[in-house]
Amino acid sequence: MFLSPGYGDNDTIKPQIVTTILSNRKETYLHEARHGLYFKLCCAIFERQDTCLEAFWSFCENVLGDQKFVSQIEKNGSYLQRQFIQHARNLQKKYSLLPEDIFNLAVELGALTYQHAYFVDPRMCEAVASYGDTGITKVVGDINRTLASLIPYHSKSALRGYGDKESQTMFKQANPLKKALLVKKDDYERSLFFNSA
Repeated sequence: MFLSPGYGDNDTIKPQIVTTILSNRKETYLHEARHGLYFKLCCAIFERQDTCLEAFWSFCENVLGDQKFVSQIEKNGSYLQRQFIQHARNLQKKYSLLPEDIFNLAVELGALTYQHAYFVDPRMCEAVASYGDTGITKVVGDINRTLASLIPYHSKSALRGYGDKESQTMFKQANPLKKALLVKKDDYERSLFFNSA
């Protein structure tokens, strides 16, 4: 399992990959590492001079402004997640915002953005991570996708994302801000979001 900073038992600022004896395989590690690359993309939009301001204001509107997500963290999130939210709110209130201010919080903003992306569309996040899966990881993914397709009303389920080529293609063609899924959950519809300019 991939744990972004502050998520679950990860009470550090560094991402982690947790393995067990059953999941300690190269192909499983590569799947979880692709989650890590997705997390890094969510950090990178706050580290680049050309995207950091737009990314931050979009973050404020769509992540901090997604009350369901923020409420979930305030109720059940870790101390570190709540601290990340407070740091972002403090930055939002800053009178004169500089790119350096955003760069300094890129990992925290990226962690919340990644966690919010999973909250908005777990199917897309698993599609990204399962790109190129092989071996037992691909077999388990195929089983997950098949089982999820049998459950009514689970079209957005993470299980449906494994090997989902349509979502993988949408993601591949999107710009970095779209890839970060900077949109409120209630405003999100996958095909419209990824096919709009």
